Amino acid sequence: MISDPSFLGVPDVDIYLFVGLSVASFFTTLIGALTGTIGGLLMLGILSLFFPPVVLIPVHTVAQLGVSCTRAFLMWKWVMRGALPPFILGAILGATVGAQLFVVLSEGWLQAAIGGFILLFTWMPQFASGGADRLRFGVLGFVATFLGMFVSATGTMLSPSWRRPRPTGAIMSRPLRR
Repeated sequence: MISDPSFLGVPDVDIYLFVGLSVASFFTTLIGALTGTIGGLLMLGILSLFFPPVVLIPVHTVAQLGVSCTRAFLMWKWVMRGALPPFILGAILGATVGAQLFVVLSEGWLQAAIGGFILLFTWMPQFASGGADRLRFGVLGFVATFLGMFVSATGTMLSPSWRRPRPTGAIMSRPLRR
């Protein structure tokens, strides 16, 4: 039956919503790949129209994990490998601290955090990109993962931190300094 209210066993998701979200995911991923940012934030906003934060955040996080791993695999040649250890350490700490807070927040606070995050990064996309690289990537790993526990889409915050301007004004990858 095409109008089954639990398509694929998921309550309140019919085939129309599933197809619509699949199409939205394709286009937001395309936008993210072309611009280097904003795709995850767009998808977060779209998903928030249909799901409560307790469902939205894990679903969006798993979808973004797939997209990000694929992008890292395809662009491995350009991955700043020296930034991975401090970033991963910061991410582990951020997840540990964030998980403790996530389980005690009400749905209203989670909705406010998601809405505030979307507004903040829509109007202020260039966040801190200075500081010593090893410390900066450790802090970025912590902050991105901590915030990701509540809002999921942190790529928009991170992308300016991985680049630096060339003298010509073009953007290039920043070499890792000790």
